[in-house]
Amino acid sequence: MCCLVEGLFCQPLKPSRKDRARLTLPDTGQTRTIIRTQLSDDLNPQILGTPHVLVSGPQTPDVRAHREFPPALTLLAQAQAGVVSRDQIRFLGVTDAALGRMLREGWWRHIARGVYHTAPTDPTWNGLAWAGVLIGGHRARLGPEASGFLHNLIDAAPRPVDVLVPVGRSARVRGDWRFSRERQGARSTRSVADPPRLTVEDTVLDLCASATKEMLWPCLRRRCSEERPRLVD
Repeated sequence: MCCLVEGLFCQPLKPSRKDRARLTLPDTGQTRTIIRTQLSDDLNPQILGTPHVLVSGPQTPDVRAHREFPPALTLLAQAQAGVVSRDQIRFLGVTDAALGRMLREGWWRHIARGVYHTAPTDPTWNGLAWAGVLIGGHRARLGPEASGFLHNLIDAAPRPVDVLVPVGRSARVRGDWRFSRERQGARSTRSVADPPRLTVEDTVLDLCASATKEMLWPCLRRRCSEERPRLVD
């Protein structure tokens, strides 16, 4: 039985341990666990990411798209809140003709140059966060405000979404995103979670340097209360 996920079909997968491998995605440089399907001689990789909520709909996707799109693309879209890049699509063997047909027929939406939402609706905030990282390219990650929101340090989801990019990349406000160049050595080079973001420690330091006391203190107090061990009589 198939389920419709962000506009794509997803077949149940039961990979064996011997089929597991590693794959580095071209946009973010991150390594994901993959399996190799036994359904064809090509052994198309299938990426296993953290699943999001499955979204079903009454519409029936184009049969040609179902045949041409590998299950790996469905799983990648799940892991990235329904957002994928042109480089990732090509990497998984999908042709530009198939991509163009999905856009023309309204199954997918264009978000930014080379970045698409695999559904006919606007992306969620998480989808915009993923799109910002994909636009920023290799080693891009969410900035202090977006990281703070995902770390539950601030209440409101920032708009535009702040994204840090390495020195040498374009850094400006572009629609739903604000890109800033990250000076080497200013923070830990380690990114955490998906989409890639600052560590909690670097996020707190950056927020303390820029946020107002009225905005930050209630959230920090709540976070400390959540982390404090409960006393048992």
